[in-house]
Amino acid sequence: SPDWGRSYTVIESRVSVVWQNVSSGAVAYLEATIFPCGYEEPDLNAQYSEENWKAIFQNYEGYEMVDECKRNDGLRLYEFKAQNQGFEYGIKYWVESDTDTRVISTMLVFPLELEAMMGDYSTRLFPTYSSCP
Repeated sequence: SPDWGRSYTVIESRVSVVWQNVSSGAVAYLEATIFPCGYEEPDLNAQYSEENWKAIFQNYEGYEMVDECKRNDGLRLYEFKAQNQGFEYGIKYWVESDTDTRVISTMLVFPLELEAMMGDYSTRLFPTYSSCP
């Protein structure tokens, strides 16, 4: 919708798109990460570890992982709560193996009071895996 502004970045081995809805304080982020030599499960475990979360959430005053789950096909979902400038946010972060050399990550960030809206977007993006079971 027109409420969402979009920007993107292309750098070596990475393409990212950010959508911001300033009026609601929501953000959607999509990133394709290229592993030229391929990757395996341990690579993803290292990529999405505590050190990575510290980097991802460095602009937040605090964050806490609420849940994490993984389907048999490898789709991962990490759920967080975070605080920034006096506001509380719910965050969902999906990681999916797209090809042997590409991983797609999708993150939604919504103020906690817009949990229903976040649920709607989560279901649109991942109809069968909008939240951890």
